[in-house]
Amino acid sequence: MSNEQYFIEPRADSQCGLVLACIRLHGSITDKEALGFGCRRLASRIHDLNVNGADIIAIRQTGYTHYKTKSKVHFAKYMFRKQYEEELQLQDNAELAGQPSAPKMKPFWQKDYAKYAQVL
Repeated sequence: MSNEQYFIEPRADSQCGLVLACIRLHGSITDKEALGFGCRRLASRIHDLNVNGADIIAIRQTGYTHYKTKSKVHFAKYMFRKQYEEELQLQDNAELAGQPSAPKMKPFWQKDYAKYAQVL
């Protein structure tokens, strides 16, 4: 099976196929969502997909671990790079129009952070 064919019709019997399908359906995926279908090593599956030609980027997210202490924890949300760049463009357009927008999403991996540093 060629890499191109794999991304047109992902196999639902593999974790990589399930991760890819989830990103296509929902726009992104996190570790917590991947645990729902038994994927305990999401970063490894994302790496496998990127090696096979997918262009997936990790975005840094902040959450809270405990409702009383409200200690912050960082985790990664994975999405297609094209979709990430489109969202950055939409936020830039909203700022130019004078509309309030959410804080810009920052890449998780250092190589991507350096690439988008001038935009952020």
